[in-house]
Amino acid sequence: MAKKVLVIDDEPDIGLLLEARISSKGYDVLVAQDGLEGLERAAKEQPALIILDILMPRMDGHQVLKQLKSQPETKNIPVIGLTASVATTHMGTFIAEGGVDCLTKPFEPVELLDKITKVIGAAT
Repeated sequence: MAKKVLVIDDEPDIGLLLEARISSKGYDVLVAQDGLEGLERAAKEQPALIILDILMPRMDGHQVLKQLKSQPETKNIPVIGLTASVATTHMGTFIAEGGVDCLTKPFEPVELLDKITKVIGAAT
């Protein structure tokens, strides 16, 4: 059975791109378009990894990460952050809040795939 990866990003094009790239390596990819949907899907689906956009409207990635880490059913799921901001404070704060890694958009897909493999191993 393939490992599940949940992508939480408010930009539909980014979600589709990540879904295509990550699933091409054999992972089962789920996509949520906002923080609330992401929290619900994480609790229900129990993915092996979450890829989380940090800068989103309404509920940003920092708030989502705090919620994930405060819930028993999601607190141990590793989270990789994505940000369009070049400010290293976003990335440093994200890691300090419990994220395992962070990438700045735009990034090379192979860079993200390498990080996924490093964190959760191969798809099956």
